[in-house]
Amino acid sequence: MVICRPATSSSLSTPSVNSTNATLSVTSIPPDFNVDLEFALPFGYPPEACYLNIIAALYQIALGDFTKEMPVTSYRTTRFTSPVIKIQSPRSEAIRRDYVVWGLFLMSFYIHKTSRFTLSFYGLQRNGNEVGGIGMGGALRTGLSLAPYMDRSITIEYDYFSDDDLGKGAIFMTIIKALTDAAPTPAVTPIRGTWISFLHTESCLFVVTATDSGRSMTPPFFTYEDLFIVLARVAEKFVHHNRYSPLSMKISIDGTEVAHAAFTRRVALDNGDSSATMRM
Repeated sequence: MVICRPATSSSLSTPSVNSTNATLSVTSIPPDFNVDLEFALPFGYPPEACYLNIIAALYQIALGDFTKEMPVTSYRTTRFTSPVIKIQSPRSEAIRRDYVVWGLFLMSFYIHKTSRFTLSFYGLQRNGNEVGGIGMGGALRTGLSLAPYMDRSITIEYDYFSDDDLGKGAIFMTIIKALTDAAPTPAVTPIRGTWISFLHTESCLFVVTATDSGRSMTPPFFTYEDLFIVLARVAEKFVHHNRYSPLSMKISIDGTEVAHAAFTRRVALDNGDSSATMRM
């Protein structure tokens, strides 16, 4: 059963696992890459546990070279011992990193739209050939933390600036989409302006803008690695407060303010672009 790709239209209905002709909203995913739902059992998990553990996996994977192979491994957060996100390969030792990122996004979109937060396994295919798999289920005694793997200190000031409910699933899928969009860019690359990510099927938008300090030619820079860390941390923030409202952030590195970011409601314009009202 082939997982449906998200369409660019906000009117997308619940995807059929047999549908393959929806328009892709992540430009880096080639059309010959597919995800098959191979099995799903009725044993369920809290949606936030599934989303957060998928984000933990994407966060760790995005830090590496997108075009290189990675070892097969399992991911979970310290907050949720299950479900474990287990990466598998037909060769049992390594798998291409881009395949895993694409697979996690398409898998996430499917479980989000169908509410199938259950023990399951998804096969990854490229040009009709099996290239890997992703299992969701079970538990590990130890798990990966979303704490940053770097020496410098990143601090984030949060501000819920509205009581508008953006929706738990919409916010988590926006984080997953942002990680997927950013993953192909080398982690050390500075972000010099405004960077935006959203999913056409959702009303939530994520935007981050580097400050003058963050855009300067001298450290500290605001890099894609920092973006990954911010996205991972804010995911835990939403879960901790169980509040999924518009949120602004001031981001500092070693005491220097380098970026402002926000999750806010997206307003679709007639030309297909988006606008948003936010406090940065």
